[in-house]
Amino acid sequence: MNEDVVFATSSMIQSNDRIIIQLDLDFFYGQVEQLANPSLRALPFGIQQKQIIVTCNYLARERGVGKLQLLTDAVRACPELVIVNGEDLNRFRKASRDIFGFVRNLVGDECAVQRLGMDELWIDVTSLVEREARDRSASWIPGEDHRGWAGHMIDLNGDRLYTPEATTDITQFTDGETLYLASYLARYMRDQLHEQLGFTCSAGIATSKLLSKLAATEHKPADQTLVMPEAYGHFLRGVQVKKLNGFGYKTLKVLYEKLGSWAPQKDEAVESDMVDEDDSESYFENYKPQDKAKTALLDVYKDTQLTVGFVIENSSLAEFRDWFGGEQGQCLWSLLHGVDATPVKASPLYPSTISIEDSFLHCSRIVDASRRLLELTVDLLDRLEMELYDQATDRWAKYPRTLRLTIRLRSPNRVKGEEWRDKREGRGTGLPVEVFEVTRMTKQERASRLLNGTVIGLFKKMVGEKEWDCSLFNIAVVNFEDKRPTASIGSYFASGAKGDIDSAKMMVRPAEVDDEVWNTLPEEMKREVLVEYKRDQQGFFDRANGSTTKRKAEEGGKLGPQLSKKRGGIAGFFNVPIPTSIAGRLIAQASPTRPLEVDEEVWASLPADLKAEIAVDYGAKKSAKPAMDVNSEGVDAVALPVGHARERVDEPSNGFDKSVDSDSDRESFRNDSDDDAFTCPSCGFILPMFVRAAHLAYHEEIT
Repeated sequence: MNEDVVFATSSMIQSNDRIIIQLDLDFFYGQVEQLANPSLRALPFGIQQKQIIVTCNYLARERGVGKLQLLTDAVRACPELVIVNGEDLNRFRKASRDIFGFVRNLVGDECAVQRLGMDELWIDVTSLVEREARDRSASWIPGEDHRGWAGHMIDLNGDRLYTPEATTDITQFTDGETLYLASYLARYMRDQLHEQLGFTCSAGIATSKLLSKLAATEHKPADQTLVMPEAYGHFLRGVQVKKLNGFGYKTLKVLYEKLGSWAPQKDEAVESDMVDEDDSESYFENYKPQDKAKTALLDVYKDTQLTVGFVIENSSLAEFRDWFGGEQGQCLWSLLHGVDATPVKASPLYPSTISIEDSFLHCSRIVDASRRLLELTVDLLDRLEMELYDQATDRWAKYPRTLRLTIRLRSPNRVKGEEWRDKREGRGTGLPVEVFEVTRMTKQERASRLLNGTVIGLFKKMVGEKEWDCSLFNIAVVNFEDKRPTASIGSYFASGAKGDIDSAKMMVRPAEVDDEVWNTLPEEMKREVLVEYKRDQQGFFDRANGSTTKRKAEEGGKLGPQLSKKRGGIAGFFNVPIPTSIAGRLIAQASPTRPLEVDEEVWASLPADLKAEIAVDYGAKKSAKPAMDVNSEGVDAVALPVGHARERVDEPSNGFDKSVDSDSDRESFRNDSDDDAFTCPSCGFILPMFVRAAHLAYHEEIT
């Protein structure tokens, strides 16, 4: 043993003050499917994602089906293979979250539980085991006359399965042998997980995350292994370096280049070990582009036995520092000797980021991009509700505040096979509050508004006016908060980029358009209609305010430049002072009722015309409301915001209007240029029809 090995072994012994259990769900994705469809237990089946069998059960493996195998090759190897679609990961995520929550509750708050992918957990049980070793009060602790450990144990005497009849070990179970006690805790956790949730798993017990993870793979499925500290060196010698956490693509590439040419080759008669098969479990959920390069590298060196023992014997700490840099070289060299001081970091019950991603060969048209992004948006809302929403109480556990869109644009100089190296670009913006309105809006409505008002706006900013070709979309939400965002105008207007219809106004049907016709129009045509309608309305208000700008009568009905967007409220329709008595009554009529979903303080801070717009949109959404709101006295409340149409009011809206309309002998004239306008015979102003009676009453009062 050289000096480096002595140093590492010494460090390893000094760090054995923790007890860590690793739980590794057996064929996790398959178990989820089997629990949903028990008939699959007796059949060879594989889970398909795109055109690949990502993982398969042990019956399928016995018939020649392998991990990450093309669907056609898998069916050729096993014609009777049952294919299960695994594109929707939400059911697997839910099962993973249930398992995580169950284990957390089982061990209590004193034990840190860390998730690794969807099917593995690390649990630091040091304090729990040490306490129970003193108290002996837990139900999972064996009796005083019991000797030995639970499951398999690897020590200097080899790999042994404890049975009272077969073992000659007479070591009494004592307070000092906490690792023995931890093996019983691991068995108890496995049993409870199976009894309560139906899942089997394997377990590893050791003093570090690295060793416990390797131990868990020794006797899969549905078994466990305890590795004693004195056996770490012997245990690690035969382990493939590629199985160690921390040895990724770049590290392995260097090691294969430096040492692979004279490393021993695998005997063809030796079957591939079970760990390689189970690596597909983490691949299924956590696949990254670099994994493809690592897979290709391992395929080239698939017969090369680059074990921990071989690397230690044929290299040195100095060489590792030279190959990988001082700090990283020291860390990697320590891992080869089982030295792993990384703590078990308690995973939060709720994620800090939720994202949905899809990759494809080409996407170069906005229609195709919209379709793909809508699918991802719906999936994102599904995931949000699954992770954070409690349907029974109608409450959200967390509220993400930021939405982030990431795309990958294909490079014109790309190298075939390295598409993953194309640059990713991302942008973020605020997440609209309406995303959380589960009971008020359907999922499709929320997804459509999020897409049209936010996601598409971000996407257009990112690709610009140039030609583009995407190969990946990712939509994520981040910045989670406990407090629900205050309902505001953002709940009724999307938060995307400006454009088209001022862009983020909700597409409320103009009153002049038939409801059935409106519902049949595609989204883009609805936007065009609203653009035209808004400009018509803006022109009307400008005429009412004395503007001489008129619509151009060009071929095809093309409009002139968009006019000022200044909002004036109902008082803006009158360009002469209004007596206090009349103004008060008009303001009372023009104040719409606050929708229940809108925060009272926010409502009070909004200008009158925006209140009116929200009321109109709210009424359109409810569909049962008439276009005119009704106040507490049963009187129709008047409000006509810019950009929204109101049906012509042929009947006066209250008793005051009736008396004025019937008693006044003044003659009024219709304005031929606008069906909803009239020209006042007294002052000559062009005004909307619904204020005709109030305006005439004004002239009556001042005369």
